[in-house]
Amino acid sequence: MKTRRRVLAALGLACLAATAAGQQVELAPSDAVSCLTMPDEQRGGPEYPFAALKLGRIGRVKMQAEFTGPNRRPEMTVLESEGDDTFIDAVKSHVRTWRVPCLGSSPARLVREFVFKPDDRKVYYGETRDADDPARLAKLACQANSLDGAKPAYPRDAERIGLQGRVLARVRYSRPDEPPAVELYARPRTAALQGAVRDWLQHQRLPCLGDEPITTNMVFIFRLGDDTWGLKPLTLLELLSRMKGLDERAVAIDTAPMGCPFVLRFWYRQPAMRNVVGAIGSDEPARQPLLELLRALELDLPERSLDAVFGDTTTVTVPCLKIDLKPKEKS
Repeated sequence: MKTRRRVLAALGLACLAATAAGQQVELAPSDAVSCLTMPDEQRGGPEYPFAALKLGRIGRVKMQAEFTGPNRRPEMTVLESEGDDTFIDAVKSHVRTWRVPCLGSSPARLVREFVFKPDDRKVYYGETRDADDPARLAKLACQANSLDGAKPAYPRDAERIGLQGRVLARVRYSRPDEPPAVELYARPRTAALQGAVRDWLQHQRLPCLGDEPITTNMVFIFRLGDDTWGLKPLTLLELLSRMKGLDERAVAIDTAPMGCPFVLRFWYRQPAMRNVVGAIGSDEPARQPLLELLRALELDLPERSLDAVFGDTTTVTVPCLKIDLKPKEKS
């Protein structure tokens, strides 16, 4: 028990006070964002215009690409820009190679911001966002469940033995008058909690859905007692120190170009899904390599500790620092 407590303390873990099941909802990426494709040579982003790079010029372009067919070149609109037209031309050359092969009958409008930084000799880009996401998010307000209560009931057998846990659910609404398609994920020891969630979601509807499907990710939280249970706020170094396979990979991070210090919101979902990681406050495209690292991060902890943190959300404080870790040589 003492060893476990030391491990938990090192990561900043603790168990959260609660008395019943709760839920959190996140709008999942749209189908268009999920199936966005581009040629392999374009995956690194646009080229830095040679003259602008040589002269040390900074640029920024926020571009919207509208798709009207799965194999058609997108129509492009510059939403914001800084710097000369060579930056816009570079982004357009890159974005015109994008395709959305899963596109249905409705157009899709995708937005991405690109930042050109001569000091780093790099082009950074933010996440691709769907311009229609705010409308989709607003529709989630009409979710309704015909069962009594706003959440699943705590399974009696689980409550009797003191079983706590979180269940992740990928919920896809395709018709306003039918139950959603559901995929459930839980830790092996807490799999018994999934049945209550599955039964409850069969009575869930999205009556204002419209013609286009909407996918959400939900976390259902089953907690007992007065003790805390989950993740406490972390620093970046604390989080990385518990990264699974850290000794086997190279990790190079410089947070100065990212606008350090800053704070991230971190939702741990591995290995069921990618973690959700995003900035609290302003969004900086230069942070994307760090965010991608943390989205794929798995924690190296004892099984019971993983039960406590699976599906939980916390904050990660990122200071100004440089990290350059090399994989250990195998003997």
